[in-house]
This record gives sequence, C-alpha cells and structure tokens, in this order.
Amino acid sequence: MSDREKDDAEEKDHLPKNYWQFVTRLCLLGAGICLIFLVMPDSPPIMQEKAKAFLPRIVGSWIVFSALPWSLLKLWQHRARLLNEWARWRAARGQAVQPLSSAHHYDQPRIPGADQNPVSDERHAFMAAGPSGDQLLTPPLTVLPVNPNPKPRAAMTMESAGGVISTALQLAEFTVEEDVSVLKVEAGPVLQIVSFQLPPKVQLSKLAAKKDDIANHLGPQQGFDITAAKDFKSAASFVIPHDQSDRAFVYMRDIAAQLVAVAEKATLPMIFGLDIRGNPLLFDLVKMPHLLVCGATGSGKSVFVNTLLTSMTSVRSPAQLQLLLIDPKQVEFGIYKGLPHLLAPPVTDMKMAVHMIEKVIVEMERRYGLFAETGTRNLASYNAKHPEQPLPSIVIVIDEYADLMLVAGDVIEDAVQRITQMARAAGIHLILGTQRPSVNVVTGTIKSNLPSRVTFKLPSTKDYMTVLERGAPKLLGFGDGVCTVQGGDLQRFQSAAISVADGEDTAFIEQLIDHWTRCDLGAALVTTEWGQEPVDESNLNRKPVTSEQPSRSIESSEPSERWTEEQQDENEVPWEVDDEENSAPMNNLKKEIPSPQGPARDKYEQALQIVREEGGFKVSTIQGKLRVGFGEAASLAERMMEEGIVGPYDAESKLRPLIETSDLLSRVRLHICRKRVVRTHELREHFSVRKERILECLHQLVEEGMLNSPESARTGYTIAWTESQMDAYMELS
Repeated sequence: MSDREKDDAEEKDHLPKNYWQFVTRLCLLGAGICLIFLVMPDSPPIMQEKAKAFLPRIVGSWIVFSALPWSLLKLWQHRARLLNEWARWRAARGQAVQPLSSAHHYDQPRIPGADQNPVSDERHAFMAAGPSGDQLLTPPLTVLPVNPNPKPRAAMTMESAGGVISTALQLAEFTVEEDVSVLKVEAGPVLQIVSFQLPPKVQLSKLAAKKDDIANHLGPQQGFDITAAKDFKSAASFVIPHDQSDRAFVYMRDIAAQLVAVAEKATLPMIFGLDIRGNPLLFDLVKMPHLLVCGATGSGKSVFVNTLLTSMTSVRSPAQLQLLLIDPKQVEFGIYKGLPHLLAPPVTDMKMAVHMIEKVIVEMERRYGLFAETGTRNLASYNAKHPEQPLPSIVIVIDEYADLMLVAGDVIEDAVQRITQMARAAGIHLILGTQRPSVNVVTGTIKSNLPSRVTFKLPSTKDYMTVLERGAPKLLGFGDGVCTVQGGDLQRFQSAAISVADGEDTAFIEQLIDHWTRCDLGAALVTTEWGQEPVDESNLNRKPVTSEQPSRSIESSEPSERWTEEQQDENEVPWEVDDEENSAPMNNLKKEIPSPQGPARDKYEQALQIVREEGGFKVSTIQGKLRVGFGEAASLAERMMEEGIVGPYDAESKLRPLIETSDLLSRVRLHICRKRVVRTHELREHFSVRKERILECLHQLVEEGMLNSPESARTGYTIAWTESQMDAYMELS
C-alpha cells in the first residue's frame, strides 16, 4: 500500500471518530443552550434575543462543517454503486444503450438483453425473455426442455451484504468500526460474489488465512472462497454459495442461442455451463484440442460429458463430426446407439476398445498421408482445398479411463499418448473421463499432452493437485466444477444439463437421433441448414495411404458404412465365445489370434526373446527393437497374454510381466486354495490367459492329486485336498 493510500485510510479511520463527533457535539451543545433560553418563560429578554440570533448560525455551521463534508465523503465511498444505479436508470429510460464489445470472444459471449453488471437485489434472469433467444434456435435445439428455475430464488442485496460481511469480519477478530463499503453483488446460479472495499489495516492475505473462520460465521462452509475483486482496487470478493433450496438450474436451452452463434465460427462448439457470475461458458474443442474430465460419483461428470456430446451433435452433422464412444460401465452411452454420428455402436468390451483406438491411429496416419500428397498441413486446410471431399472431425470419448488402464495399461497409455501428441492436425480429438485421477491412471506423460482440464468434486485435495497441479476451491458437487483451458487460469462454473427431470434428457437424445436419421444421408448429403457441400461418392472407397493394416476411410456420413470388423481371411478362425459368456453381446468380439507363418513367425519369436530378456512385455520396447508399428506390437502383446506368456499390465513396473509355466501353476493352485472352488471361466478372467492354458494347469493339478477329474460336463473339476491341506499350502505360500 502506498503512503497516500495509508494516509487516506488513516483519515477515514480518525475523522468519523474525532472530527465529525466533535463538531456535532459542539453544535448540539450550543443549540441546546439556545433552546433552553427560548423555552424558559422567565429568561431575560436580552438572552432570548441572542438565542434567536445564534441558533440559525449554529445550525448553519453544523451543516457547513459537519453534515456537508460527511455527505460528500459517503458519496465518494459509494461512488461505484451510485454510478451503477445511474447507468441502470439511464438504460431503463432508453437514453443509453450498452455498446457491444469489439472483441469477438466466442468462448464467452455476452447474453443478449441481460445486465452485464448484475446486482442481486433485482434477481435478474440469466437469459433474455421473449423471442430474443428461442427465435435463434434451429432443430433439434428447439425441442430442448425449458428450465423451470433459471434464476436463484434469493440472494444478498447491496444493503444487507455490508452488515453481514462486517459482522463476520468482526467475529473473525478483524477490526471493523463501520459497515464495509460494498462495491458490487453478482448472483450466479449456485454462487454469489460480493465485492467490497477492504477495511483499513486489513489485507487480502489475512482474509485468506482466516477463510475457514469467516465461512463459519457467514454460514456456508463448503464452497466458500475469497479472491481479489475484479475491476476494483484494494478490494476483495467473497464467493458465497446460495442455500440449497435457493439455487437455480442451468439447462442447455438457456445457452442454446449462444451455441448457435458460436457454431458460426467454431468447428466443434461445446457448452460448459454458466460461470459464477451467470455468464455463458462455451469453448471450441479444436482449440483445446483434447480434454481431461475428472469427478467422483455424484459430482456431475457424466452429466457434463452428455452435455458436451449433445451440444456438438446438435449443431454438427454426421458429415462434419463422427464419434467413437467407449463406455466401460455399459450404462452411460447406451442411449446414443443409433446416432448417425457414431463410427460404431458404443464400445463396452475393453479389448474391443483397444482395437478401435488402434483403428483411429491407423486413420490418423492415413490422413497425414493425404495431407502430404495434397500439400496441406491440417484438416481445415485440406477441407478448404477439397470442398468436394471434406473429411469429418473425429472425437473419441472415454467415460472411464481407469478401467481401460486395468485391462491394457501399456497399450492404452501409448495409444492415448500418440493421439494427444499427433492427432490434433488430423482433426482427431480426445475427451478422457475418469473417477480416479491417481498418478497411476493420469500419468505425467498423459497430463503433459492434456493442458485443458475440467474437474468436479473429488475426494481429496491430493486429487485436485494431481489433475490441476494447483489448489482448487471446495466444490459443492452436482455440477459445480473448475476448468482450465490450455493451462490458463482456473474458471469456476456450473455445468449445464439437458434436464434435471427423469426422462427428459433421454427423450431429447432420442429426438436428436430421430432428427439426424430423418435427414437425407443416402448420398452423404447434409441439409442446407448446415451449409455443407455434397460429398463425392467416389471418395467413399478411397484406400488408406498407410502401410499398416487397412481401415475403412472415415470420409462418409453414410449410416450403413459405419465401422465394422473386416471379413475374416481363410487362415483366420472365428471369434471365440465361451459358453459362460454368450449372454454378453460385446464379448462376441474376442478374436482368436491366428498362428503366424513365415516372417511373421520369425518376428513373433524375436518378440518372445526380447520379452524373456526384459522380464516382460512393453509396447515401446518392442516397437523400437523390432521396428514395427503400434498396431503390430499391440497384436503381439495380445497373443502373448492369451497364450499365458505375459500377465496383465502392471502399473508400477510399466510392463506386462513374464509368466513362467511353474509360476502360473503355483498361482492357480493358490487361487483355488483361497476360493475353495474351481471355475474355469473365473480362472481365465482372473489370470487373463487362454482356456487351453488353464486346462493344462488343471490337468497337472489332477496328476498332483489336488483336484479330481470331472465326472461329467456339468460337474467339472472338484477339489481333492482337505481343508487342512489347503490351509497349510496357503501358510507356506
């Protein structure tokens, strides 16, 4: 604080206490004496005359030396509020119209008709009423559910906020001699921001140090935050949550008009929600270019991902955008089945997910081959040069990345790393979601290529540090989140939802699917509403330019030509299905790896030698030593795992450990002793090896006398050891 500011603070501190009180008391004393002489009937006439003469002079002196300076001081202290009220009055009278911003920031557009400096005593609406919003909407946005509660029911006023904050500061042992000067009150859907002038001798750092005490005196402890006031000097802001019953909802329809406007410039526009001041928050996925989304159960992560998907598919046709949805939980993306934007039905089988991601990498390499042939650098320049054969953007959405890491950590981590490093220019983008953002799941390599991140409520402060690499406010859950784009500052926001009512969100997605299905996509044409040129049918069968395994060209929006598995060669065996697993549709996609012949066999033997030398299988090591592509290395890993040569991915050692035959037999024996039951399919799933390998181990255990051979197909293997023998073996192990 400068010397002048210190002097001003001291003046504000002492003048009201000394000067104003001294002048007022002196004038009151003189006026009281004059009134006594005027009221007393037996007072001397000369004293009554002097009292009549002095009383107006005393009143005038008090006005000039006390009342007028005090009033001017108060006007100066509350100048920001008075100017704001005067501007609002002029706007209401139609004498002044707020100018539009000259900067075109489509990620945070102004809301038409809304107050850009709102105060809570008006409890303003976030969206302009009437036709200003709905008339801009185009199908399928017109069928979005309407928000029944678009604004908070109650909020602080500028008159009440000063006393409330002053009381809280005094209870927190700050010296506050009068109500603080409130500069602005901004009410968002869930939070309200109260900006006020810092009292004398109170620093922002001291307020932050006692944040918990202040929150306790204000009432709401969770979600409270203290920041520097925006646009004000020597001021602070309290971020105070609304009461649970007073909070507003944030629907996609509230921001749909801004989405339409943003879509004119952005390639893949996405709705995030409303920031803490009630302003819409929209971004272009191409600018990010990949996104990490974290949040515990009930935090609003899944609702947020659905908002991203529906906002993009509402304004982009299947010829402009194609999606690959990976859903390990099997419940999040099932509703999107049948959407023409999908490259394949939502993938729920993890091995199939690995295969589909490998195909995306092949498509990425094919596109870079096209760019090299045509002399272009990225997807935008290629589409501008070839408007008759545009390539769509591809967005991969993984709902739970941690589950993929458990199944195929080495393959998935290398694949995700390659996509995040190279796929941006090819028009391929990744949205990665996880509930468990531990360092073993979200590794440093992955985070370095995902500078844009969104986090909702997480269990611990350590999780916030893992995701954001910095601290974060205590989030409330239910869509209260924090985002950073390209490593920028943190922005707190309330996530938008299609609807909070059961069934309305599902109904909208069904109407979204019906809208695009009814569009004429037979010749890969898009309606003129989206301004897309027809796609040349001769381009639909273009072969990939990559030397790796062929993949269907992702250039057509033809619904009948979505990604499917290639026809089986005559040397391939059918997809293997267990009797125990025939009820799961996605398990039909587990492919039996054919026995390699010729050079392929030699390469497999070389890979086995490397695995034995290294003590395990690591994709990057195999790629470097054998000089093979990612897809071929992943195929080798899958075959070795199914043959029981290597085990599941180990996050600590960063490889698939080598499994010796004796080691596998010992592990099977120990597992049976622990479970006290023998189930072939359970052993296969637990050890991730082929059925034949498990049967070999069980046959050896029969020869050892631990198991009894199956008497029939239904009974299966039974345990021959006694309980004491199994307990003794477990103690030795």
